[in-house]
Amino acid sequence: MSDKLDIGVVCYKLQGVGPRNRTKNLVQGIAKYTDHRVHLITADDYIFENDNVKVYPLNIRSIGKIKKILKNADVVHVPVNVYQAIFVRSIYKGPLVVGTGIQYDALHRAMLKKFVNPEYVIELNRQSMIVCRKLGLDSNYIYPAIDVEKFRPFPEEEIARIKESLGIPLNSKVILFVGKLNKFKGFDIFYRLVLELNRKMKHKFFFLVIGEGELKYLVDNANLDNVLVLGFQKNDDLSIYYNIADVTIVPSISESFSFVALESAACGTPVITTAKGAIEWIFKEKNIYIWANREINDIIKKLENLLEDSSLYRKQIGKALDFIRREGLTLDMFVKKHIDIYKSAIEKFYKN
Repeated sequence: MSDKLDIGVVCYKLQGVGPRNRTKNLVQGIAKYTDHRVHLITADDYIFENDNVKVYPLNIRSIGKIKKILKNADVVHVPVNVYQAIFVRSIYKGPLVVGTGIQYDALHRAMLKKFVNPEYVIELNRQSMIVCRKLGLDSNYIYPAIDVEKFRPFPEEEIARIKESLGIPLNSKVILFVGKLNKFKGFDIFYRLVLELNRKMKHKFFFLVIGEGELKYLVDNANLDNVLVLGFQKNDDLSIYYNIADVTIVPSISESFSFVALESAACGTPVITTAKGAIEWIFKEKNIYIWANREINDIIKKLENLLEDSSLYRKQIGKALDFIRREGLTLDMFVKKHIDIYKSAIEKFYKN
Protein backbone atom coordinates (compact mmCIF):
# COMPACT_ATOMS: atom_id res chain seq x y z
CA MET A 1 0.00 0.00 0.00
CA SER A 2 1.37 3.42 -0.96
CA ASP A 3 2.06 5.92 1.82
CA LYS A 4 -0.09 8.39 -0.12
CA LEU A 5 -3.62 7.22 -0.74
CA ASP A 6 -5.86 8.25 -3.60
CA ILE A 7 -9.22 8.60 -1.88
CA GLY A 8 -12.44 8.89 -3.85
CA VAL A 9 -15.25 10.74 -2.07
CA VAL A 10 -18.71 10.74 -3.66
CA CYS A 11 -21.23 13.13 -2.09
CA TYR A 12 -24.03 14.58 -4.22
CA LYS A 13 -24.39 17.72 -2.07
CA LEU A 14 -21.87 19.30 0.29
CA GLN A 15 -23.80 22.44 1.18
CA GLY A 16 -25.96 21.96 4.24
CA VAL A 17 -25.72 20.51 7.71
CA GLY A 18 -25.15 17.15 9.38
CA PRO A 19 -23.35 14.52 7.26
CA ARG A 20 -22.85 16.94 4.36
CA ASN A 21 -21.05 19.43 6.55
CA ARG A 22 -19.14 16.55 8.13
CA THR A 23 -17.99 15.42 4.66
CA LYS A 24 -16.82 18.91 3.77
CA ASN A 25 -14.88 19.10 7.05
CA LEU A 26 -13.34 15.70 6.35
CA VAL A 27 -12.09 16.67 2.89
CA GLN A 28 -10.73 19.97 4.21
CA GLY A 29 -9.04 18.12 7.07
CA ILE A 30 -7.41 15.51 4.85
CA ALA A 31 -6.02 18.33 2.72
CA LYS A 32 -4.86 20.26 5.79
CA TYR A 33 -3.28 17.50 7.87
CA THR A 34 -2.12 14.83 5.40
CA ASP A 35 -0.46 14.31 2.02
CA HIS A 36 -3.20 11.99 0.77
CA ARG A 37 -5.00 12.94 -2.44
CA VAL A 38 -8.79 13.36 -2.52
CA HIS A 39 -10.87 12.98 -5.68
CA LEU A 40 -14.17 14.61 -4.74
CA ILE A 41 -17.17 13.89 -6.93
CA THR A 42 -20.12 16.19 -6.21
CA ALA A 43 -22.92 18.11 -7.89
CA ASP A 44 -22.06 21.21 -5.86
CA ASP A 45 -19.92 24.00 -7.26
CA TYR A 46 -17.44 23.85 -4.43
CA ILE A 47 -13.82 24.96 -4.69
CA PHE A 48 -11.15 23.56 -2.39
CA GLU A 49 -8.03 25.67 -2.38
CA ASN A 50 -5.60 22.79 -2.12
CA ASP A 51 -3.58 20.95 -4.75
CA ASN A 52 -4.35 17.57 -3.14
CA VAL A 53 -8.12 17.96 -3.66
CA LYS A 54 -9.53 17.57 -7.17
CA VAL A 55 -13.24 18.24 -7.67
CA TYR A 56 -15.24 16.55 -10.45
CA PRO A 57 -18.87 17.15 -11.46
CA LEU A 58 -21.49 14.54 -10.62
CA ASN A 59 -24.11 14.38 -13.36
CA ILE A 60 -25.45 11.94 -15.93
CA ARG A 61 -22.97 13.10 -18.60
CA SER A 62 -19.95 12.48 -16.40
CA ILE A 63 -20.53 8.82 -15.46
CA GLY A 64 -17.85 7.57 -17.85
CA LYS A 65 -15.26 9.92 -16.34
CA ILE A 66 -16.38 9.05 -12.80
CA LYS A 67 -15.79 5.34 -13.49
CA LYS A 68 -12.21 6.09 -14.58
CA ILE A 69 -11.56 8.25 -11.51
CA LEU A 70 -12.89 5.63 -9.11
CA LYS A 71 -11.05 2.81 -10.86
CA ASN A 72 -7.76 4.53 -10.02
CA ALA A 73 -8.69 5.20 -6.38
CA ASP A 74 -7.20 3.13 -3.55
CA VAL A 75 -10.46 3.41 -1.61
CA VAL A 76 -13.81 5.17 -2.09
CA HIS A 77 -15.96 6.74 0.61
CA VAL A 78 -19.69 7.41 0.13
CA PRO A 79 -20.73 9.27 3.29
CA VAL A 80 -24.37 10.09 2.53
CA ASN A 81 -27.40 8.10 1.34
CA VAL A 82 -27.68 4.39 0.56
CA TYR A 83 -28.81 5.14 -3.01
CA GLN A 84 -25.58 7.01 -3.69
CA ALA A 85 -23.71 3.98 -2.31
CA ILE A 86 -25.67 1.63 -4.60
CA PHE A 87 -24.83 3.84 -7.58
CA VAL A 88 -21.12 3.82 -6.72
CA ARG A 89 -21.05 0.07 -6.15
CA SER A 90 -22.61 -0.45 -9.59
CA ILE A 91 -19.63 1.21 -11.28
CA TYR A 92 -16.84 0.50 -8.78
CA LYS A 93 -15.79 -2.87 -7.37
CA GLY A 94 -12.88 -1.87 -5.12
CA PRO A 95 -12.57 -1.11 -1.38
CA LEU A 96 -15.65 0.85 -0.30
CA VAL A 97 -16.46 2.72 2.91
CA VAL A 98 -19.90 4.20 3.59
CA GLY A 99 -21.47 6.37 6.31
CA THR A 100 -22.28 8.27 8.46
CA GLY A 101 -25.22 9.70 6.56
CA ILE A 102 -26.76 6.37 5.55
CA GLN A 103 -30.43 5.99 6.44
CA TYR A 104 -30.97 4.20 9.76
CA ASP A 105 -34.20 2.27 9.12
CA ALA A 106 -34.23 -1.51 8.65
CA LEU A 107 -35.17 -1.40 4.95
CA HIS A 108 -32.27 0.82 3.94
CA ARG A 109 -29.81 -1.12 6.09
CA ALA A 110 -30.93 -4.35 4.39
CA MET A 111 -30.43 -2.65 1.01
CA LEU A 112 -26.94 -1.61 2.10
CA LYS A 113 -26.04 -5.19 2.97
CA LYS A 114 -27.57 -6.75 -0.17
CA PHE A 115 -26.65 -4.28 -2.90
CA VAL A 116 -23.50 -2.61 -1.57
CA ASN A 117 -21.86 -4.85 1.04
CA PRO A 118 -19.13 -2.29 1.80
CA GLU A 119 -15.85 -3.18 3.46
CA TYR A 120 -16.63 -0.73 6.27
CA VAL A 121 -19.55 1.32 7.60
CA ILE A 122 -18.74 4.40 9.67
CA GLU A 123 -21.43 5.13 12.22
CA LEU A 124 -22.12 8.19 14.33
CA ASN A 125 -22.23 6.45 17.71
CA ARG A 126 -21.70 3.14 19.45
CA GLN A 127 -25.38 2.14 19.43
CA SER A 128 -25.62 2.46 15.65
CA MET A 129 -22.37 0.56 15.24
CA ILE A 130 -23.78 -2.38 17.23
CA VAL A 131 -26.90 -2.47 15.04
CA CYS A 132 -24.76 -2.45 11.92
CA ARG A 133 -22.53 -5.27 13.15
CA LYS A 134 -25.60 -7.41 13.86
CA LEU A 135 -26.36 -7.19 10.13
CA GLY A 136 -22.97 -8.73 9.40
CA LEU A 137 -21.30 -5.49 8.32
CA ASP A 138 -17.91 -4.39 9.64
CA SER A 139 -18.45 -1.09 11.39
CA ASN A 140 -16.93 1.42 13.74
CA TYR A 141 -18.07 4.81 14.95
CA ILE A 142 -16.44 8.21 14.69
CA TYR A 143 -17.92 11.21 16.42
CA PRO A 144 -18.06 14.33 14.26
CA ALA A 145 -15.41 16.93 14.91
CA ILE A 146 -14.73 20.58 14.42
CA ASP A 147 -11.80 22.72 13.45
CA VAL A 148 -10.76 24.22 16.79
CA GLU A 149 -8.52 26.69 15.00
CA LYS A 150 -11.71 28.19 13.52
CA PHE A 151 -14.18 27.51 16.31
CA ARG A 152 -12.46 29.01 19.34
CA PRO A 153 -13.13 31.73 21.93
CA PHE A 154 -12.44 35.26 20.66
CA PRO A 155 -10.79 38.02 22.74
CA GLU A 156 -13.25 40.25 24.62
CA GLU A 157 -12.28 43.35 22.64
CA GLU A 158 -13.03 41.59 19.36
CA ILE A 159 -16.41 40.47 20.67
CA ALA A 160 -17.24 44.05 21.68
CA ARG A 161 -16.23 45.35 18.25
CA ILE A 162 -18.45 42.80 16.47
CA LYS A 163 -21.42 43.62 18.71
CA GLU A 164 -21.06 47.31 17.99
CA SER A 165 -20.87 46.66 14.24
CA LEU A 166 -24.17 44.74 14.42
CA GLY A 167 -25.89 47.32 16.62
CA ILE A 168 -26.14 45.00 19.63
CA PRO A 169 -26.05 46.81 23.01
CA LEU A 170 -22.90 45.82 24.91
CA ASN A 171 -24.83 45.38 28.16
CA SER A 172 -27.39 42.97 26.66
CA LYS A 173 -27.32 39.21 27.13
CA VAL A 174 -27.27 37.76 23.61
CA ILE A 175 -29.33 34.59 23.07
CA LEU A 176 -28.56 32.73 19.83
CA PHE A 177 -30.52 30.36 17.60
CA VAL A 178 -28.80 28.66 14.63
CA GLY A 179 -30.64 26.30 12.29
CA LYS A 180 -33.67 25.87 10.10
CA LEU A 181 -36.60 28.01 11.21
CA ASN A 182 -39.06 25.14 11.54
CA LYS A 183 -40.84 23.17 14.26
CA PHE A 184 -38.45 20.21 14.21
CA LYS A 185 -35.55 22.50 15.08
CA GLY A 186 -37.77 24.18 17.66
CA PHE A 187 -37.94 27.69 16.25
CA ASP A 188 -41.54 27.96 17.46
CA ILE A 189 -40.20 27.26 20.96
CA PHE A 190 -37.45 29.85 20.54
CA TYR A 191 -39.96 32.45 19.34
CA ARG A 192 -42.15 31.85 22.39
CA LEU A 193 -39.04 32.17 24.54
CA VAL A 194 -38.34 35.57 22.95
CA LEU A 195 -41.88 36.78 23.67
CA GLU A 196 -41.82 35.60 27.28
CA LEU A 197 -38.40 37.04 28.08
CA ASN A 198 -39.39 40.32 26.44
CA ARG A 199 -42.54 40.38 28.55
CA LYS A 200 -40.57 39.83 31.75
CA MET A 201 -37.30 41.74 31.14
CA LYS A 202 -36.96 43.09 27.61
CA HIS A 203 -34.12 45.46 28.48
CA LYS A 204 -31.86 42.55 29.47
CA PHE A 205 -31.82 40.45 26.29
CA PHE A 206 -30.94 40.62 22.61
CA PHE A 207 -31.86 37.73 20.30
CA LEU A 208 -29.82 36.66 17.30
CA VAL A 209 -31.25 34.28 14.68
CA ILE A 210 -29.14 32.54 12.04
CA GLY A 211 -31.08 30.51 9.49
CA GLU A 212 -34.02 30.41 7.13
CA GLY A 213 -37.28 28.49 7.04
CA GLU A 214 -41.05 28.50 6.98
CA LEU A 215 -41.43 29.99 10.48
CA LYS A 216 -39.44 33.13 9.70
CA TYR A 217 -42.74 34.99 9.39
CA LEU A 218 -43.11 34.79 13.19
CA VAL A 219 -40.32 37.28 13.79
CA ASP A 220 -40.98 39.21 10.57
CA ASN A 221 -44.51 40.01 11.72
CA ALA A 222 -43.64 40.67 15.35
CA ASN A 223 -41.66 43.88 14.76
CA LEU A 224 -39.31 43.27 17.69
CA ASP A 225 -36.44 45.75 18.02
CA ASN A 226 -34.23 43.40 20.04
CA VAL A 227 -34.28 40.55 17.50
CA LEU A 228 -31.80 40.41 14.62
CA VAL A 229 -32.41 37.83 11.88
CA LEU A 230 -29.37 37.33 9.66
CA GLY A 231 -30.65 34.45 7.51
CA PHE A 232 -28.37 31.70 6.21
CA GLN A 233 -24.67 32.16 7.00
CA LYS A 234 -21.71 30.14 5.76
CA ASN A 235 -20.34 27.67 8.27
CA ASP A 236 -16.96 29.40 8.12
CA ASP A 237 -18.60 32.57 9.53
CA LEU A 238 -20.59 30.98 12.36
CA SER A 239 -17.79 31.32 14.92
CA ILE A 240 -18.44 35.08 14.86
CA TYR A 241 -22.01 34.64 16.08
CA TYR A 242 -21.25 31.91 18.60
CA ASN A 243 -18.67 34.21 20.18
CA ILE A 244 -20.91 37.23 20.56
CA ALA A 245 -23.67 35.11 22.13
CA ASP A 246 -23.90 34.52 25.86
CA VAL A 247 -25.99 31.36 25.42
CA THR A 248 -26.99 29.25 22.41
CA ILE A 249 -30.42 27.62 22.54
CA VAL A 250 -30.90 24.31 20.66
CA PRO A 251 -34.63 23.59 21.16
CA SER A 252 -34.84 20.73 18.64
CA ILE A 253 -37.18 17.77 19.01
CA SER A 254 -34.20 15.44 18.42
CA GLU A 255 -30.60 15.56 17.25
CA SER A 256 -28.16 12.86 16.24
CA PHE A 257 -25.17 15.02 17.22
CA SER A 258 -25.71 18.78 16.63
CA PHE A 259 -22.81 20.65 15.12
CA VAL A 260 -24.45 23.83 16.35
CA ALA A 261 -24.13 22.76 19.97
CA LEU A 262 -20.55 21.52 19.62
CA GLU A 263 -19.36 24.55 17.63
CA SER A 264 -20.94 26.88 20.17
CA ALA A 265 -19.31 25.05 23.06
CA ALA A 266 -15.92 25.17 21.31
CA CYS A 267 -16.30 28.94 21.05
CA GLY A 268 -16.84 29.18 24.81
CA THR A 269 -20.60 29.77 24.64
CA PRO A 270 -22.76 27.48 26.83
CA VAL A 271 -25.62 25.54 25.27
CA ILE A 272 -29.13 24.84 26.53
CA THR A 273 -30.89 22.11 24.57
CA THR A 274 -34.15 20.18 24.65
CA ALA A 275 -33.11 17.58 22.08
CA LYS A 276 -33.69 13.85 22.46
CA GLY A 277 -31.95 11.13 20.46
CA ALA A 278 -28.31 10.17 19.98
CA ILE A 279 -27.14 13.53 21.31
CA GLU A 280 -28.31 12.35 24.75
CA TRP A 281 -26.39 9.06 24.52
CA ILE A 282 -23.20 10.88 23.61
CA PHE A 283 -23.30 14.02 25.74
CA LYS A 284 -25.88 14.03 28.53
CA GLU A 285 -23.88 12.19 31.15
CA LYS A 286 -20.86 14.37 30.37
CA ASN A 287 -22.85 17.52 31.35
CA ILE A 288 -21.24 19.65 28.66
CA TYR A 289 -24.69 20.97 27.64
CA ILE A 290 -27.59 21.92 29.88
CA TRP A 291 -30.79 19.96 29.19
CA ALA A 292 -34.24 21.47 29.60
CA ASN A 293 -37.75 20.23 28.97
CA ARG A 294 -39.46 21.57 25.85
CA GLU A 295 -41.39 23.98 28.02
CA ILE A 296 -40.76 27.72 28.07
CA ASN A 297 -40.72 28.00 31.86
CA ASP A 298 -38.10 25.27 32.22
CA ILE A 299 -35.88 26.78 29.51
CA ILE A 300 -36.13 30.18 31.21
CA LYS A 301 -35.30 28.64 34.58
CA LYS A 302 -32.16 26.96 33.18
CA LEU A 303 -31.21 30.16 31.35
CA GLU A 304 -31.58 32.36 34.43
CA ASN A 305 -29.65 29.90 36.61
CA LEU A 306 -26.79 29.93 34.12
CA LEU A 307 -26.63 33.68 33.58
CA GLU A 308 -27.05 34.63 37.24
CA ASP A 309 -24.34 32.30 38.55
CA SER A 310 -20.96 33.38 37.14
CA SER A 311 -19.21 30.39 38.72
CA LEU A 312 -21.63 27.94 37.06
CA TYR A 313 -21.24 29.80 33.75
CA ARG A 314 -17.43 29.53 33.82
CA LYS A 315 -17.57 25.86 34.83
CA GLN A 316 -19.93 25.08 31.95
CA ILE A 317 -17.50 26.66 29.48
CA GLY A 318 -14.54 24.79 30.96
CA LYS A 319 -16.27 21.38 30.97
CA ALA A 320 -17.15 21.69 27.30
CA LEU A 321 -13.69 22.82 26.17
CA ASP A 322 -12.02 20.05 28.20
CA PHE A 323 -14.39 17.41 26.77
CA ILE A 324 -13.69 18.44 23.16
CA ARG A 325 -9.94 18.10 23.68
CA ARG A 326 -10.14 14.92 25.78
CA GLU A 327 -12.46 13.03 23.41
CA GLY A 328 -10.49 13.95 20.31
CA LEU A 329 -13.33 15.89 18.71
CA THR A 330 -10.78 17.98 16.86
CA LEU A 331 -10.38 17.91 13.12
CA ASP A 332 -6.88 16.40 13.11
CA MET A 333 -8.02 13.40 15.19
CA PHE A 334 -11.18 13.07 13.08
CA VAL A 335 -9.05 12.79 9.94
CA LYS A 336 -6.67 10.27 11.52
CA LYS A 337 -9.57 7.97 12.49
CA HIS A 338 -10.92 8.05 8.92
CA ILE A 339 -7.53 7.31 7.37
CA ASP A 340 -7.14 4.32 9.71
CA ILE A 341 -10.51 2.96 8.55
CA TYR A 342 -9.64 3.53 4.88
CA LYS A 343 -6.46 1.51 5.34
CA SER A 344 -8.37 -1.27 7.13
CA ALA A 345 -10.91 -1.38 4.28
CA ILE A 346 -8.12 -1.73 1.72
CA GLU A 347 -6.44 -4.54 3.69
CA LYS A 348 -9.77 -6.37 4.12
CA PHE A 349 -10.58 -6.10 0.40
CA TYR A 350 -7.29 -7.58 -0.74
CA LYS A 351 -7.32 -10.32 1.91
CA ASN A 352 -10.62 -11.52 0.53
